Amino acid sequence: IADHFKGAFYILDQERDYGRVLIPQPESLPLVLDFTPFQGKNLEEDLKNRDFTINAMAIGIHPPHPLYDPLGGAQDLRARLLRTCSPRSFKEDPIRILRGIRFSLQFEVKPDKETKERMRADIGLIQDVSAERLRDELFHLLESRKPAAAIKILDSLDALQYCLPELCELHGVEQT
Repeated sequence: IADHFKGAFYILDQERDYGRVLIPQPESLPLVLDFTPFQGKNLEEDLKNRDFTINAMAIGIHPPHPLYDPLGGAQDLRARLLRTCSPRSFKEDPIRILRGIRFSLQFEVKPDKETKERMRADIGLIQDVSAERLRDELFHLLESRKPAAAIKILDSLDALQYCLPELCELHGVEQT
C-alpha cells in the first residue's frame, strides 16, 4: 500500500506484526493507516475486541460492500453516542479513556452513562500506560479542534494528575 500510494511504511510493533503507512496529502497532514492482524479467530471476534462501537465496524472489500456491525456502531454514530465494546475495555488498555475523549470531540459524540462511569472508575489505570503512548494520545487531544475542551474533560475525570500533573497546580490561580 505504501509503495502503491508513494507513501512510507513503518513497523510499529514487530513482535505483534503492527505496521503504519503514511500517505502524503497535498496541503495537509499525511493520511495515517495502521495495520494489525486479527485480534481473534475471525472478523466478528476482532471487532468485538475493539475499544468503541463506532470503530468496531468493517466494510467488505467485494461488491456490494456489506457493512459488518455486530455491536451497533452505525446506530450509535447516528445517535451521537460513544459506547465501549466491552465492560473490560479500559482495564485492558487504559489509553482508551483518552482515545474516548478524542473521539468525543472529533466525531461530536457523547459517552453513554456506562462508558462515562467506567472512564471515571478506571482513570487511575492511566498511570500504567507507557509515557510514549500517553504522549501520543495527549498530542492528538491538543492538536484537535477543541484542545481547551479536551483539557476540561480530562480535569472533570480527575485525569490531569496522571496526564498533565503540572496543570493541577494551577487550580484556583486567577489571572491578573
